[in-house]
Amino acid sequence: MVRKQKVRKRTVLWGVGLAGAVGCGLLIGPHWVTQNKRENSSRDRATENDVVSISHPPAPNNGFTGSRVCSECHAEIAAAYRGHPMARSLSGIGTSPVVEDDHGRTSFAGARRHRYRVERLPGRMIHHETARDAAGQVIYDQAVEMRYTIGSGKRGRSYLTAQDGSLFLSPIAWYTSGKRWGLSPGYAKDHNPRFSRQATGQCLECHSGRLALLPGKEDRFQSNPFLEQAIGCEKCHGPGKTHVAKQQSGADSNGPDLIVNPARLKPAQREAVCNQCHLLGINRVLRYGRTPHDFRPGMNLGDVWSVFVSATPTSRDRSGPDRTTRAVSHVEQMQSSSCYKNSGKRLGCLSCHDAHSVPKENETAGYFRSRCLECHEENDCGMSLDERAKPPAANSCIFCHMPKIPTNDVPHTAQTDHRILRRPDQVSIATQSVGPMRRPRIFDQADCPLSSIEKRRAEGLLLASMAESSHNSRLGRKAEEMLLPVRKAVPDDLAVLDALAICCIVQQKRDKAVEYWKAALRIDPEREQVLYSLALETQGRGQTRQALQYINRYLAVAPGNAEFHARRSTLLASQGKLEEALEAAHQALKLDPSIPKLYEWLADLHQQNGDLVESRRFRQLLRRLQTP
Repeated sequence: MVRKQKVRKRTVLWGVGLAGAVGCGLLIGPHWVTQNKRENSSRDRATENDVVSISHPPAPNNGFTGSRVCSECHAEIAAAYRGHPMARSLSGIGTSPVVEDDHGRTSFAGARRHRYRVERLPGRMIHHETARDAAGQVIYDQAVEMRYTIGSGKRGRSYLTAQDGSLFLSPIAWYTSGKRWGLSPGYAKDHNPRFSRQATGQCLECHSGRLALLPGKEDRFQSNPFLEQAIGCEKCHGPGKTHVAKQQSGADSNGPDLIVNPARLKPAQREAVCNQCHLLGINRVLRYGRTPHDFRPGMNLGDVWSVFVSATPTSRDRSGPDRTTRAVSHVEQMQSSSCYKNSGKRLGCLSCHDAHSVPKENETAGYFRSRCLECHEENDCGMSLDERAKPPAANSCIFCHMPKIPTNDVPHTAQTDHRILRRPDQVSIATQSVGPMRRPRIFDQADCPLSSIEKRRAEGLLLASMAESSHNSRLGRKAEEMLLPVRKAVPDDLAVLDALAICCIVQQKRDKAVEYWKAALRIDPEREQVLYSLALETQGRGQTRQALQYINRYLAVAPGNAEFHARRSTLLASQGKLEEALEAAHQALKLDPSIPKLYEWLADLHQQNGDLVESRRFRQLLRRLQTP
């Protein structure tokens, strides 16, 4: 859902490895590059000799009205939907219903002597990270006020804080199972981005109704970040302005109506309405000219994203040896099932789920059983009626055939196994391949085919991402070969420019990487990812003046990055600007008081500035922070 920092850190530049991505790159990349070498070579030659281009897609329909307008005519559906978890996907702290029944247990332990605590005041919530010394005395207590909740509370909740036009995730989450506070999903005691993990526009697109983005900025928001907080009608039915105008004008009801009823769409477009948020795959690559906010119901998923998924999913390989499965894998699981394969694509999300309401807990088994019986006969089950009725199954089809299993990427939660196994007790779910994987496929190529240059772009960007994660020069070279003709065809493609820079970095062609990044800045002077990379690259080369310029430009866009305030401090100090260096270092400490080196640096700066009292204070704080 979220990134560690304001922009993605350049792992190939500075050695911050991502274990999962490294594994993906090593298993998938070299193997399928070799496996398809002949195919790729012939396709590459053909593409390079062709005159190709990629056209910019038309702007999406933005005629939104908001769910309140819809409810004026559809009051009964709107009332039912208010009980749906999607209708409570995001809300303001002061308006969200309280589901955190913690019985006064508001704190928990983090790494070493760190603790996290939740302070609840009328209409407010404040999250604390506290560090104590060996004597139990507080070294620092960082208090950050939360602005929004993410999640209905059915499984849990996450929390967002706002800062300088950006939103960040709290390290504290609520887990309904166990009724307890704990570290947020993706956080660990030895890997904790604290309050600096950015909630990107791409993530929030699926957790909210409609975003209020700054023009041209995917991850920067207006003062009120949400035009509609929770997921609403238009997420599934499309913008309603023309529909409302038609109804209000009393025009011929038999005429065209642009509102979308997903149940009446072709299978691929029907499923795309759900898949826009429920299919992540191995990687998602935005098509040229698209943003994460361009999908509209009635489109194919591939009109906006090229979603790479496993080459040959089967009903036997969707879970790991510890009976876990990825949290957002329902789509691939369902499509691997015999039920889906034998339905001629008629089976889909809406076959079992009512998007407007959910059954009550005591009605769940009967509700889903009735859905199963729309295709199956009562006597299809091999168990007798008496056996089926025994607890805990209690005549529930899904208890046996779609059981709850743990997820391996969201701690403390479970999901329904959508493989719909006929004999779950006899099918090993520990058969996930541990060897090289076959070449990933683009999810809906058959329904939304790509031109050769567009497919080349998507696959090249995927390979570049793998090369970055795995520091693999071979993948970087192959990705560069694939993307160079794309660069020629669409010179303003920022994603391709950034990927080519990374391809050059992993091949140690750093000067060429800098050229690509500078080209990207000429198109978008405030592109955070590129400013971040150039700042670190120039500082690493000892180019102090250029590095300080890039850092200043970066901080003008992303002022909440403690690391860059610290870097700015060191550069200012090297120029003899001690007062400015002290100010920058204190700002870094305010943003992240958990970094020991900041205390040491501040002690040195104060000593250089002649303030021995402050210098001793910071050295004492450092000793208290580091003492076991």
